[in-house]
Amino acid sequence: MDFTARTLTNRQQLRYYAAGICGLMAVFIITHWLRVVFNKLSPSSKNPVRSASRLVRNLLVRKFPGFPSSGHALVVAAYVATNLAVTFTNVDISVGGIANRCGWMLLANFCIVVFLALKNTPLAVLSAYSYERLNGLHQIAGYTTFLYLVLHASMYTNYFMTSGYSEILTTDSVKAGIVAGFAFLGIAVSGAIIRHIWYEAFFVIHVTCFLVALIAAAKHQPDLATNGLLIMLAIIAAMWGADRLVRGSRMLYYSFNNYAVLEPLPNGGTRVVLAKKPYAAVPGKHCFVWIPAIRAFESHPFTIAATEPMEFVVNAYDGFTRDLHKRAVANPGVKLRVSVDGPYGTFPDPMTFDKVVLIAGGSGATFTFGLVTNMLERMGPETKTNIVLIWAVKKHDNLSWFADHLQTLKTHPHSPKVTTSLYVTTAASSSNPASADVSDAEDDRRALAVHGAGAAEKTLRPSIHTSSSSDPEKTGAASSSHSSKTRHSTSTDATAHSHGHAILPGRPDTAALIREAVSSTPATGRVLVAACGPAGLMRTVRDVTAGLIRGDGPGVELHCEQFGW
Repeated sequence: MDFTARTLTNRQQLRYYAAGICGLMAVFIITHWLRVVFNKLSPSSKNPVRSASRLVRNLLVRKFPGFPSSGHALVVAAYVATNLAVTFTNVDISVGGIANRCGWMLLANFCIVVFLALKNTPLAVLSAYSYERLNGLHQIAGYTTFLYLVLHASMYTNYFMTSGYSEILTTDSVKAGIVAGFAFLGIAVSGAIIRHIWYEAFFVIHVTCFLVALIAAAKHQPDLATNGLLIMLAIIAAMWGADRLVRGSRMLYYSFNNYAVLEPLPNGGTRVVLAKKPYAAVPGKHCFVWIPAIRAFESHPFTIAATEPMEFVVNAYDGFTRDLHKRAVANPGVKLRVSVDGPYGTFPDPMTFDKVVLIAGGSGATFTFGLVTNMLERMGPETKTNIVLIWAVKKHDNLSWFADHLQTLKTHPHSPKVTTSLYVTTAASSSNPASADVSDAEDDRRALAVHGAGAAEKTLRPSIHTSSSSDPEKTGAASSSHSSKTRHSTSTDATAHSHGHAILPGRPDTAALIREAVSSTPATGRVLVAACGPAGLMRTVRDVTAGLIRGDGPGVELHCEQFGW
């Protein structure tokens, strides 16, 4: 067996793999910028290229079994196909040959896993995808890496045991490989199981096992001159370390003379107002917030509700958010030391659209209210953008969470450009089937809490932080507004008012409201549909909006503010 030739072949295969992955990224980057330029140069023109583009988007945005959309499924399929092609071409078809190739593919995918986990990812600048939107791919790449580990370890173990080379398993390099294998196992188990049960434990295990795996893998293949695998490990360490350094520097900088004022809100809400805001903070984006008096070794992601002053509205679940609310209730107005890392997040510029439809369930309104108030501040006398705001909450008291924002929507000079619809899902009597049954809203809340817990990162200090939503506290919403049972906003349906806004009982017919907003827009116009809330709401918004992307209608863009998949 010519080990030198095999190593050279493996290196060449990894070059092909890198080219394939970079090509996949390039497709997204180029497509993104082509659309940006095309929309800026001819925002309302009708032509075959635009019609074909909308037809493709209509198909890609739709829900696909196991994935948020067909587009997500297509990306995963391309990723899997690239891995299979590189793994099984130009390889010695033998146990030892396949085992060796799997080891190389393990490290290649390890690089991808770390790259997709970077909070300061270059893809946030080059494309429309910031780290939280890449978390689903991060998880899939992680499980792929673990699969390659299992194949690499089991096949080599079988080969050595059956070929009379069992003594190799006792060498220091193989022992280091075994340690790395168990560390990867810890990463996989923590991500697949512990993340859904106890996030703080997941994070500690995840980061600790990552560091152990990195060091042990370096000791497993220490010969840089022979195979160059140490270079790949060095790249992994450099990416991770640079990201931590940037995040830690921000956290340190914004900790000076900064404090947070806590205000308790009804039904488990907490308003957090900061003395200082980070550079480039924009309502709708999110920051990782560190309050050492609550949790000294954790930071948590929250959506920016306002920037003058810097404000977050946090829904209490468990862990940090529960303790934060308890402190606010016990000491209203208390000032605590604070720092932030961010802002993070990407979304289309709403001011480039003729109509913006904002849909929120529960505390998902942090995103939509942040967006609408920012738009009002940016509007001028010539602005023609109209806004449709839909917010559904479980209890009437939750409306007070954004009382100031609701007041602004009534008193701002540009408030006539905003149509606001408020729904309270438990406001009507139990005899009303449209509003009495909120069990599916609760199911969505629980599903979101499980689904989102892996994407956000709760960081440790002083190691200064390390995935789809992340914590449920960022996108968490206590109510769903996806039911199609109830009626839309009409003055006769209103049973109460909040700061001059009619409050409707039951849940909104989200699908009908979206269709109405799009159908009332001229074919030459552009509509942005943006939503944040429970899983059921997001599914409805995605599917309905996808069906409205047509070549003969207005341009329709969709933005779902949620972490991961």
